[in-house]
Amino acid sequence: MAIRNINDRLPRIFNKNEKFIKIFLLMCLNLLLFLLCYICAIQIIHAETAQPDISKNSQLIELNIKLNQLNASIAAMNNDQKSNSKNEAENTDLKDNDIKTRNNKKKIDKTDKAEIQKTSKDKKTDTKPEATINKEYAAEKKKAEWIITTIESGTHKDRKSAINQILTIKDKNLKKNLGEKLIEVIQNEVELEVKVKAITVSGEIKTKEAIPVLITSLDDETDDVKVAAVYAIKRIGDISTKANLITKIKEQKLENTTNFIEALIDTLGEFKATELSGFASESIKSTKTHQIIRELFVLFLGKIESKEPKDTLLELLKDEDENEQIRAFAANSLGNLQITEAIPDIEKVVKTIDSYSFNKKKKYNNLYIYCVSALAKLGYENAFPLFLNMLRSDNAVVRLKAVSLVKGINDKRTIDILKYKMNYDPSPKVQSAAKDALKELGVDVESVNKDKTKIEQDSKYNLKNEDEKKEEARDDSGND
Repeated sequence: MAIRNINDRLPRIFNKNEKFIKIFLLMCLNLLLFLLCYICAIQIIHAETAQPDISKNSQLIELNIKLNQLNASIAAMNNDQKSNSKNEAENTDLKDNDIKTRNNKKKIDKTDKAEIQKTSKDKKTDTKPEATINKEYAAEKKKAEWIITTIESGTHKDRKSAINQILTIKDKNLKKNLGEKLIEVIQNEVELEVKVKAITVSGEIKTKEAIPVLITSLDDETDDVKVAAVYAIKRIGDISTKANLITKIKEQKLENTTNFIEALIDTLGEFKATELSGFASESIKSTKTHQIIRELFVLFLGKIESKEPKDTLLELLKDEDENEQIRAFAANSLGNLQITEAIPDIEKVVKTIDSYSFNKKKKYNNLYIYCVSALAKLGYENAFPLFLNMLRSDNAVVRLKAVSLVKGINDKRTIDILKYKMNYDPSPKVQSAAKDALKELGVDVESVNKDKTKIEQDSKYNLKNEDEKKEEARDDSGND
């Protein structure tokens, strides 16, 4: 009965104290595990203490061996370090030098590289590829061979054409060889036109070696050969020939003009032959000298850069009975020689012409233009407005002459005037003359653009009548 009561009560007890029982059981299990671990640890310690001394001795032996090996390695490393320290001390300077050398080499390499790049760039921009140069040379060489063959065996017409083709050869050595061929032609040629062509081309390619045969050609029987020889000498520019040319001009009869005499005077003026100044002055004063030769000698005196002929030129300018063209050229030469003492006399001539009636003044247009131009060259301030007035003249001949002379005037305003004349002057001849004058003054005429609006306005508001146009046409034809 009592046991039954206990059994009946146990479930109720467990239900009430379920949490407490679980905690108690966990604590018991933990205690049991601790005891088991303790027992195992004691057994392990006991087992280790029970091992024989032999195992301990073997372990000590092995440890000593390892220590000896380690000591040996340390000793070897110390020896290596001692031996290397000497080498390091000896090579310290060498290392420094190597570093400096490497740095310098880098700098040189950079400089060389930059120089090479610059050179290669210059070659690209300034020179042609070698293959192209070789190809062009081969073509020119073939052409030069054809020229020589044609000169030797071709017809006279083909020979003249071949000689003219020498001007297109660019290679200096080939051109020199062809120049030597021209010398042979000048010496031995029978055909007049071929010989004249050879002389002319030798001058244009400036063959100095041809000077002796050109001087000999001055005594040729034909005037064409002599004239060609003089102009060839002029183009070559050999002033050592002045004595020969002066001798030739003094041998000529000046009562009649010839192309040979004109060529000699022109070339001697180009060579500044002051030695001929006295002879020229005497020839101008001589009544036997041909009018054209007198004019050429007056212009010659203005080229030789000597003030020796000043009195002769002033005398010609002031002589109202003298030929108007001679007086005009005298004024021009006075301006070229910068003889400022002549300003009052030139100004007097200008004022005298201004006092004439319109019709009479037209007869002295040429003298008036040259006098005003001379005053402008001499720096006379009041001359430029007069010169500008001539450029505005309705007469195309006056404008043309003024444009041809304006390039000799050292004034900034002349550039603007010439630009306008080149683009807008109604006369094509004046436009062309203005363009040539600008080129001589070093102006890039291609960059001077026309104002189309200005051209249209000039065309729209041009009030020039047909009579004025006909008059200009007559003036142009008369001047030509």
